[in-house]
Amino acid sequence: MIKNLTENEFKKKANILLMKRAKAILNCGGSLFALFTSKGQISFAVRIVTNQKDTRIIIGRYPDISLTEARTKANQIRKEQKIKKINEDSLSDCPLFKDYFLKTWFPEKTAKYKAGSTRPSNIKTLFTKTIVPSGLADYRLNEINSAVVCRCMKELNQTGNAFIFTLEIFCCMQMYEGIKSDSRK
Repeated sequence: MIKNLTENEFKKKANILLMKRAKAILNCGGSLFALFTSKGQISFAVRIVTNQKDTRIIIGRYPDISLTEARTKANQIRKEQKIKKINEDSLSDCPLFKDYFLKTWFPEKTAKYKAGSTRPSNIKTLFTKTIVPSGLADYRLNEINSAVVCRCMKELNQTGNAFIFTLEIFCCMQMYEGIKSDSRK
């Protein structure tokens, strides 16, 4: 691993590369690079991985920003990228409400009712006539909160099933959270 260059070390190496008047890349440490053009311009760039490909993000031009400022910006960009990746990973690991509802929650809920009970068909009707048209079915489970449910209900403009709608959604969510927490143990 390359150690981080100090401001003085950077200036010495930059002067040598500028005298050559050729394209060059100087590794400043910590995924920060100085890009030299044949015209004598120096730009700072940070290397990050996006979609499993190396990518460079230009931070700014030297001497408009110093090495220290470039390093601070590079660290901030890398931190933002890590947070973004964590968020994307956690979203992709979480099922859509409709998939979880139809494949896991509804079959388990149906099995608890006596044979001949109309409750499962009522819940299925609620799902197809209320939850799906509201748009809630296309949310990932970890994106759903009370504000999302209220917004979906409001857009649906249907008040008759509001209580049952909310109750069934949160019963489903509770089951998912229980399974998720059991898998962590």
